[in-house]
Parts: sequence; C-alpha cells; structure tokens
Amino acid sequence: MKCVVLQNADGAHLGFMLCSPSLDEPSGDCVFIAVPIQAELFDTPAAAVLFERRDAEESSWRVTSREPLSVAVRTPGLAAGLFVELGGSGTGQWGVVSGSNRQVVGRALLPPSAKRGAAADRGRA
Repeated sequence: MKCVVLQNADGAHLGFMLCSPSLDEPSGDCVFIAVPIQAELFDTPAAAVLFERRDAEESSWRVTSREPLSVAVRTPGLAAGLFVELGGSGTGQWGVVSGSNRQVVGRALLPPSAKRGAAADRGRA
C-alpha cells in the first residue's frame, strides 16, 4: 500500500498520497499529488488541504492503529496535521486535525491494484 486515493465528501477525485515505504511499515515519508478531476474542485477547501501539503513537498507519516488502519501525517510548516483511516475493505476517510479538533474532509480509498495485492498477501499468511 504505497498509494491512497483522496476524494472529497461527494466522492469526486482530488488526488493521491504517495508513501515510502509502504503503509505496511510503522512510519515513513509521503508526498501529496493534487489533481482534482473537475475544474470547479480547484477552489474548494478539500483541494486547498492537498495543495498546501503538495507545496510543502515532503511530509512524514506514522501508523497509529492497524485495525482499522489509521495514519497520522505531519507536514513541516503546517500547524494542522492530516489523518487517513482505512477499513478492511480499503475504504475510509481523511481529514485534518489540530489539537483535539478533527474534521473529516473526504473519502480515502486504496486503488484497485492495492486491494488485490493486500488480499493476496492475506492469503499467503
């Protein structure tokens, strides 16, 4: 799982979080690729969150829980953190966190190829 697809709350594509190493590890680095699928999505708060992180270049992530998968992301220069939560089906949510305030921004999901790979890995265990 090196890629997480990020969508807005309505399921419109906004971009990706690309991770190194894989989210199977306890922590690593990531970059955000902001590519809203529709022009009107560029000026939305959800897209702004991704553009800020893209412009900061590299962020760091750490797994805070495995079941369900929960990842905390910190970006240098940005006060608010980001979280990604994915259930066993490879779908979940993402958002921002500042202190005790958490705000869900949209949907998070694994790309189809990552879901197939995760299923195959579970079959080998």
